[in-house]
Amino acid sequence: MLCQTAESSGVPSTRADVYIRSRTHKDGSIMNSRATVVVERIQEKRNKSFSSDNLSQTSWSNDVFAQVKGLEKRERVHCVVSIHTRSSQESGPSQPVQNTTKVEGLKSTVAKLEKRFETCFLPYF
Repeated sequence: MLCQTAESSGVPSTRADVYIRSRTHKDGSIMNSRATVVVERIQEKRNKSFSSDNLSQTSWSNDVFAQVKGLEKRERVHCVVSIHTRSSQESGPSQPVQNTTKVEGLKSTVAKLEKRFETCFLPYF
């Protein structure tokens, strides 16, 4: 769980805590060399800032994660929607064709039910 430190000590997890926990295996090793470098830099910055800062307050100006990784960039988010290729479109009938067949089938079923209703219940009205 990422916010385990918040539950146990009552102090909310920082972005640096979340980064470290998400890049750490269960055995305590870091995922890869790039993450190892970032985690080491985060721990160095923390050790320097622990002596002067209040641990209970988290502010964006003192955010260790932002100091190490840099400011977040506003970029376009890629691959949010599904991508349709020609092969996936040609693999079967498209959705509108399937919907029209369903509608036609429902129309014929309703017509049959109307005929049954007229023959069975019309004499009673």
